[in-house]
Amino acid sequence: DSNKVLMHDIATPEVEPALAALLRASESEFDAEAHSATLVGLRILIRVGTEDKAVHPWFSRRMFRTLLAAGASPSDVSLTEIP
Repeated sequence: DSNKVLMHDIATPEVEPALAALLRASESEFDAEAHSATLVGLRILIRVGTEDKAVHPWFSRRMFRTLLAAGASPSDVSLTEIP
């Protein structure tokens, strides 16, 4: 998300198409939108520290929104931010 391969790289047109496809495929497992639908129907508790320096709370909030957009019930998904 924060470091998508070839997303903002000005040299992207110079990369061979086969290499570009391989690089994009290697990061597809981290695509939250693509995988969120598989979690619909499960009870999910997301907990994050508001001052977390390792993984910014934005990513937890984003996953919460992504799950709801994928059809998860608000009663099944809980986001708790710990100060």
